[in-house]
This record gives sequence, structure tokens and C-alpha cells, in this order.
Amino acid sequence: MLPTKDDELLDEGAACKFLGGSRPIHPTTLWCGVKAGRYSKPIPLGPQLRRWFRSELAADIERMAAARNGSQVIKYTSERGGPWRAEKLIDEHDTPGGWASADGSLPQEIIVRLPVAARFNTLVFKLDSGAPESEWAREISIYTADPFPTMGGWKLVATVSLARQPADQTFTFTSTDGRFVRLLITAAQAPDAPRVSLGRFGLFLR
Repeated sequence: MLPTKDDELLDEGAACKFLGGSRPIHPTTLWCGVKAGRYSKPIPLGPQLRRWFRSELAADIERMAAARNGSQVIKYTSERGGPWRAEKLIDEHDTPGGWASADGSLPQEIIVRLPVAARFNTLVFKLDSGAPESEWAREISIYTADPFPTMGGWKLVATVSLARQPADQTFTFTSTDGRFVRLLITAAQAPDAPRVSLGRFGLFLR
């Protein structure tokens, strides 16, 4: 989205209020969201001067709402159940849990359908699902397609290696399009883990 000539520039405080409404988000939350790819980056106007375009933050909110209301996990190899369900991978709410496989078999496949075909170039993973660190995912290949491929046809977007840390991990790559996103998890942090888990997964255009 290109800002218009009438677009409003927001400082840090105004950006926090715009995103949080009657309960502004904390500046730390804002900057963590920028780093993770949830919120747009501000533009530098001087050595210590940063401003956000109001229209870009509005688009961030619309995108997150669309993901909450329209994205859907349509296939998975297995899930542990309880607080570890595949659908929680794309839950925008900061609730405990995530996804975990039913056992230690690999690879584990998860397929997400987006509301509409979208372009993206950034992946964000959160490993902490409440499961032991040894069970956190370590190696994931990401594929995309549109329409859904019945016989192969998946396009490899990236293969990432995840560090054993609870903070969001962000990966960028050449922009690609697709409506169906396939995660192929091939390794946990520990080779002998009884299962593999993942906290959250998101994709963005930055």
C-alpha cells in the first residue's frame, strides 16, 4: 500500500494509541511487533526521529483481522490435542499452547488455507508452545501453491533452521504468491524428542 499525500504521520505514542484504541499498547509491544513483522516499519525523518504512516498501521490491523477470520488449517499429519492443536498456530490471540504432534514421527505436515491468494516475503515463527524445549521444531520447509495441488505442484519457498529460543524468529525471502501454505517439519530440537511442537506461525509482506 502506498501512502497518499494526505496520509497522517504518527509518532510512537500516537501509533501505540492507534493500535490499542482505548488501551494503547506498550511501546515495547510496538517495537517487538515491528521486529517480528506484525507492524509496519516507521520511516526515518532524522537521526532520532521515526514516524508511522496511519494508513500502513490500518492495513496491518486489517491484515491481522483477515487472518483471524479467514485463514484455516485444512490438513495436518497429527496433533496432540488439548492446548496443542493445529488451529492454534494461526490464532492471533496470545493464548497458551500451540501445536504439537501426537508422537515423534517425522515429517509432520500442516497446510493452511488463506482467505485469498496473497503475496508475502516474511515468515515469523514462535517456538514456545508450553511444551518442553527439546520438542520445539528445529527444521521446517515452507511451500506455497494456488490453486491447491492434487498431484505435487508445491513450490518450495524456504527451508529454515530454528534456534532454541522463545522469542519470535523472522525470516525473509523473495516475494511469492499463494493461497495454500504447507509447513513440512522434519526435525525437533532434540533427535530423541517424543513429539515435535510449534507455538505460532505467521506470514507477511514487508
